[in-house]
Amino acid sequence: MQLPLPAQVDAKKVLLAVSPEKDVDGFHPMNVGFFRRNAPAGAVHAAGNMEILKRSNVQSLALRL
Repeated sequence: MQLPLPAQVDAKKVLLAVSPEKDVDGFHPMNVGFFRRNAPAGAVHAAGNMEILKRSNVQSLALRL
């Protein structure tokens, strides 16, 4: 799922509908809590990685194909 969702869609309901085991982005509340408790110092999740790439002016690999 791509966030943000349109205003008429309840993002919380959608996030909870995704199984925590299949939540590759780590948005499910269980995964967010797990990450906060268990991540090593300095670890970043997918959104953090995307921000690093954006600030480094790294283009998407898909754009190069």
